[in-house]
Amino acid sequence: MDAARTLERGMFDAVLIADQPSIDDTYTGSIAPALRAGNDSLCGDPLVPLAMMGAVTKHIGLVPTLTTTFHPPYLLARQLNAMDHMTNGRAGWNVVTSTRLTDGHNFGIDLPDKDLRYDMADEFVELCHKLWNSWEPDAIEMDIGGGQFANPEKVSAINFEGKWFRSRGPLTMPRSPQGSPVIFQAGGSGRGRQFAAKNADCILSNQNSIAGMKEYVDDVTARSKEFDRPVPRVLFSIQPIVGDTQEAAEEKRRAYERLADHEAYLTSGLVFASMSLGVDMAQFDLDTPLADQLHKLDGKKPGESLLFQYFKARPDVTPRDIGRNEALKTTLPMCGTPEQIARQMQEVAEETGAAGFMIREAFLPSYLSDIVDRVVPELQAIGAMRTAYAGKTFRENILEF
Repeated sequence: MDAARTLERGMFDAVLIADQPSIDDTYTGSIAPALRAGNDSLCGDPLVPLAMMGAVTKHIGLVPTLTTTFHPPYLLARQLNAMDHMTNGRAGWNVVTSTRLTDGHNFGIDLPDKDLRYDMADEFVELCHKLWNSWEPDAIEMDIGGGQFANPEKVSAINFEGKWFRSRGPLTMPRSPQGSPVIFQAGGSGRGRQFAAKNADCILSNQNSIAGMKEYVDDVTARSKEFDRPVPRVLFSIQPIVGDTQEAAEEKRRAYERLADHEAYLTSGLVFASMSLGVDMAQFDLDTPLADQLHKLDGKKPGESLLFQYFKARPDVTPRDIGRNEALKTTLPMCGTPEQIARQMQEVAEETGAAGFMIREAFLPSYLSDIVDRVVPELQAIGAMRTAYAGKTFRENILEF
């Protein structure tokens, strides 16, 4: 709640909370390493803290990560409709299809193949939109004299019959302030990018180079034209490290990177990498290039993820490098004074076509205040960030710039 207040003071668009509904056991075949390291597998339902954040803020968007593979569409559409009402139009939805086999095991089903999950997700989102539109905008009449709350002719069953989902509808609450939540997605693979281009308002991506960012924006832009819809706003993940001087910032960066040499951090990174790749990283020598050890997979191809693309492009990368990279959530390096960081963010956005950035979690003390109280004023000074919220809803605010 305090973080939400701080970010709203800094004029941020939104808070997004990720979710992993199982403790993965790809690394070593056991959940023990994840439990010892306390890594990304350990998290609660994102709707609960976001609801609490919404109660103490007025403007910032609230974006839970909810999976189309395990949630019933009607339940999810109803929950987000309720959140949008209760926050006066600040609900978002980070759409995922889930990747961990253990997620399916927790819900008592086998995880469908990736392309099938995306096919199902396309239908899922279509159904949700029909449910959100099952009340017309002017259905509420509040006619006390005539004794009528809503016009029945403007509230309709949808009677959706898809290949994987069906629902009668309508929702049990009126259309919410935004009509539908702002949809986020983090499409990495070709099929994921296609889904994002078709369905998302905002796309999140982790890229480690300017070239990778430009290629991503160009690709998503081209895919969006196929669906004759506005190009989603692409936000790239960054982790600026701020200091009073360049030297002070570099010392912070070195201290941060030293964390990855701690066994718990390295294990956390290897756990996440194993899950992402679908390959047990424990079978590899940590300091031998991964490309030289792929024969141990017996022909099994690692998952087509951003992480796979990253190490495929670097034949010298070792499992230790990957573990450290994932432990620190490494992105495009940004390190310097507040003014230097602001200028670099503006330059990267202009060069790549990015609509903005997602500040990834970092473990340095006072990290949020470094960004909000030091970098944000510099961004505002060069006209790259708002000084006040102009819109009434999350959608209006995020489309402002």
